[in-house]
Amino acid sequence: MMVDSLGVEKIDESTYRGLKPLCKPDRAARGVYGGNLVGQALMVAMASAGEGFEPHSLHAYFVKATTDKSPLEWKVEQVSNGKTFANRHLQATQDGKITFLASVSLTKVNDFSKSVKEYEEKMEKYNKLQNASSTSDDDNDDNDDDVEPSKPIQFQTPLLKWLQNSPKLENLPTDKRFGVIKTDFKFPVEMVDLTATIEEELQNVTDRKVGFLLRWTPDEEQTRLLANGDSPGATMIKYVGLGVLSDSIFLTRLARILRVETVDLNHLVHYYSTSLDHVVYFHDHDFDPTQWMKFQFKATRFGNRRVVLEAEIFNHKNVHVATIVQEGLVYFNGLEKYAKL
Repeated sequence: MMVDSLGVEKIDESTYRGLKPLCKPDRAARGVYGGNLVGQALMVAMASAGEGFEPHSLHAYFVKATTDKSPLEWKVEQVSNGKTFANRHLQATQDGKITFLASVSLTKVNDFSKSVKEYEEKMEKYNKLQNASSTSDDDNDDNDDDVEPSKPIQFQTPLLKWLQNSPKLENLPTDKRFGVIKTDFKFPVEMVDLTATIEEELQNVTDRKVGFLLRWTPDEEQTRLLANGDSPGATMIKYVGLGVLSDSIFLTRLARILRVETVDLNHLVHYYSTSLDHVVYFHDHDFDPTQWMKFQFKATRFGNRRVVLEAEIFNHKNVHVATIVQEGLVYFNGLEKYAKL
């Protein structure tokens, strides 16, 4: 796949190699940005599975810091190949050492709008048969079309109230401090000013949910591919973009969840942290990572210097399209004594 910043080339049936080294989120970082690792893993998995397969989940481990000095080599194990599901296990190596592991499960059924359309077509056929049978003496109990189809349903996590006012949020200034990883942000006042959410202090720390807006800014080649609508290339780049966004900056926002008043929440880093593992569930096909998406999260457990974070990503229609679970290693260096628990 010739995609400028995250592209890979196929060496053989089980080997892919990055076209370029991945980038760090900033110069001080130990390793490359985790979202780019996730994005490139999804690209490799989709290329290996073939046309029509889209990821519905990724389970990954950050084994060692990946440097920005050389491209990654990806070893692919084809765990299973089915009609509607496929599974791939990936090993990313650099200088002969494994730095990243990922298991990706893919499916051909990941579009709710398509399921609704199929239901409506079956329902129309069913109604026609029912009307025909009411005027006929024929009795055909063996006709599968004579069984009323089941209507597809879906439900989702509620979106934060202060992320729902799209026109107001769209007018927020765009934060481009992480332009090196091609991600823009918008931070509502509730995200950076603790006085705007005093009611959170009455909540258990694990119930506090916060959020912001973000979007992926693809390079020229990725933009060209995305312009092809639902072509295989456009679909692949779309999932790659969401993978890039999935790591985001939420691990460094733990001070906001803890309501630490001694830090300036407009700054992006207040303590040392690194991702240990990363899980993404892709719930639907209906999203565009280049449009403003909404990212909300909470911290469900902290202990032994490790925190578990749960997050949801919503598309521009406020539909919950992806869920993320991540465990990170955190060294507060004394900041924890100011936490509101």
